Amino acid sequence: MDVNPEGVVKARDKAEQILLENNIGQKLIMRSILMIEEILMLVYDKSGGENVAGECVITVSPEEVSVIIRNNGEELDVKDDGDMAVSNLRSYVLPTLISNWTQGEKQKHMMNVSFNRDGFTLELKTGNVKTFNE
Repeated sequence: MDVNPEGVVKARDKAEQILLENNIGQKLIMRSILMIEEILMLVYDKSGGENVAGECVITVSPEEVSVIIRNNGEELDVKDDGDMAVSNLRSYVLPTLISNWTQGEKQKHMMNVSFNRDGFTLELKTGNVKTFNE
């Protein structure tokens, strides 16, 4: 997908459709699509109008929903205070969501073959978010 407002909306809507088809609860759907949208739009904001390609992979299991987001934009570590210095509302909201929903878990970030890669899981029983990298 192209990481721009139109591409992000399409990815968000597709993610919602996949989660609905897998009978995921509304609360977890909203958390998932909000995280997807905010991460991708932050990538867009930080890219300064450059063309950025990205992908969003969603895996649903009986215990959790896992989301991996990759992009080839400027390196951005959403757990790094320097990268996430508050420059707009989005750079404030995303770390706040991560902090509130991760229940103290540390988010990880990894560069992978020239792609930035972030991921998170949402536990189906508790609704908690765990962030990870592979």
